[in-house]
Amino acid sequence: MINKAFLKQIGTQMKELINRIEQVDFKKTGASYKKISVSFTELDNLRAKAVRVDLSSWEKENEGSRYIYIIQATDEVDIEKCHQQYENAKSNNINNRAFARLNENANSKVFYVGSSRSLGNRIEQHLGFGHQGTFSLQIIHWSSGISGELTITIYRFPENLGQDVIQAIEDGLWEKHKPMFGRRGSR
Repeated sequence: MINKAFLKQIGTQMKELINRIEQVDFKKTGASYKKISVSFTELDNLRAKAVRVDLSSWEKENEGSRYIYIIQATDEVDIEKCHQQYENAKSNNINNRAFARLNENANSKVFYVGSSRSLGNRIEQHLGFGHQGTFSLQIIHWSSGISGELTITIYRFPENLGQDVIQAIEDGLWEKHKPMFGRRGSR
């Protein structure tokens, strides 16, 4: 039943989460970050596998960690062309791929904000070399003729931080960047 006591309980839980978020000290938690650049014109199965191997190795060094990643285009990328080609690939169901949601933010250089515990595999899916039924960017399937690079920035957090804190940070990044593709994470 919804009453004053119940609403106060929800408020208390939210205040506790806010406090835990505010207490996160990126450096003191042992968190770190990594950046990877991927050229649209050089993207192929071999490059995608190299990225996966690199990230999977980093994961093994940091067993149990949680990751938040941001995929964004560099300044020289024609964002409008990316939006148009992605929209075409998604609407025409190119190669029977499960394309992530297309947002109305056509001018955002940030393509996607997400989180994963299986980082190497997830980024490989976004590059377009994972299972066709997994919702992701599927970059190789729509990026023909696009020049420039993508930068993938990955933040690593310790396992003990808590999924609710990770989700709140991811949501904050999503709201800050308003990515062109994907959806805000589920709680």
